[in-house]
Amino acid sequence: MENIYLPIGTIVIIKNNKEKIMITGYFCSNDKRTYEYSGCIYPYGVGDNNKSILFNHKNIKKILYVGFYNDECRDYIKKLVNTYTKYTKMMENVFYRILDKKRKIQ
Repeated sequence: MENIYLPIGTIVIIKNNKEKIMITGYFCSNDKRTYEYSGCIYPYGVGDNNKSILFNHKNIKKILYVGFYNDECRDYIKKLVNTYTKYTKMMENVFYRILDKKRKIQ
């Protein structure tokens, strides 16, 4: 997980993709994992037929435009990162407890 997150509205190109992606949210999940960003294809936006694109900061190939960033945005991202970090640590602890129980059973 990166220490710096791009603001909503930022337009990027991600690796292995030619389309422009606009960041629309943070820490979104699918059935398998949680991603740092969600986005939509720019300029089409979010619509009924458009699915969210989930990706991590390390997948960003190029930043084309940086969205609006102010103190409110900075504080919100900081709060999200802190919450996500606590959640991740909690889930790791749960995972290791389950793993330890399975090892004891075997």
